[in-house]
Amino acid sequence: MGVAALITWATLLSLTPQQKAAIVVVSGLPSPRGVGAVIVGRWNRSASRPAGVLVVTDQEGGAVKSFPELPPRTAASAVHNKADAYASARARGLAVTRAPPTERARFASSFHLLDRPVGLARRSRAAVPGDV
Repeated sequence: MGVAALITWATLLSLTPQQKAAIVVVSGLPSPRGVGAVIVGRWNRSASRPAGVLVVTDQEGGAVKSFPELPPRTAASAVHNKADAYASARARGLAVTRAPPTERARFASSFHLLDRPVGLARRSRAAVPGDV
């Protein structure tokens, strides 16, 4: 084990369970062993994904989506209230859970509550129990 590996191991030992849970390694496909999430887009959505990983994708609705056959049908920019945003995210989450196992993925449902650019005044909430 090299010095960098020892330092990394020592750092991981000092983290709380919450801090460890916050660390997710995101990879493109094909992905190396041990990643927590993979980036899936229109260009690689048929590629095999490791079991149990999160899928990071653009699924905002309207024309911006990696899975065009799944909700939301409305573009995120057209959603202006919390109830509609929740309904949109829930519809997408339920569609994913009904997908065949080969297409099923774990998505993190999120939406913007305020009309701001990404990163400003952003709040996220799981819309479907089990959506991580």
